[in-house]
Amino acid sequence: MKSSPTLPANNRDEEFLKSHELFFNALSGNEKSQFKSCRSSEELLEEVKKFLRFKGEKRSWTRPFECIKRFSDSLAPYFDIIGTFIQSNPQWSAIAWGTVRFILQLADNFTTFFDKLTEILDQIGRTLPHYKEIRDLAPKDMSIRLRSSLIDLYRDLFEFFTSVACIFTQKSGSRLIQFHFNAPLDLY
Repeated sequence: MKSSPTLPANNRDEEFLKSHELFFNALSGNEKSQFKSCRSSEELLEEVKKFLRFKGEKRSWTRPFECIKRFSDSLAPYFDIIGTFIQSNPQWSAIAWGTVRFILQLADNFTTFFDKLTEILDQIGRTLPHYKEIRDLAPKDMSIRLRSSLIDLYRDLFEFFTSVACIFTQKSGSRLIQFHFNAPLDLY
């Protein structure tokens, strides 16, 4: 299922739309046509298993796949809480899962980069608030601060996804060099 870069927005969805458009505007027409949303973390993991690198020797892909799984396990409750409390368009989570799949697919042919990217996703997942507990303990009426936190996280994720995608989609080497020196990928 291909996604259009723009969805109808209401007031709650406006910030999600801005983040989504930031990512899609960084892609060429051809790259946009390759984008496919994923309905869930489970679908993301099934799509990732289809990558060429995961069809070979299992030992070489176990660690990166585990990193992706931990990241998706950490992010799934976040999308549950968005759907429950903000009552946003469920397409926003499908677009985010599809974006994760897309950046992983872009990096798939670059083993070292792919491995570092999966480690960073794992690290991001470990630093996320425990949305499962928040969802279970939160009152029916969500505070403005929590709502703002949810939107800020979505925006931050898409800024990161856009930076990763730009490494592969920008025609200028200057963008690649700039990212190379400023990216958290250099921490490893």
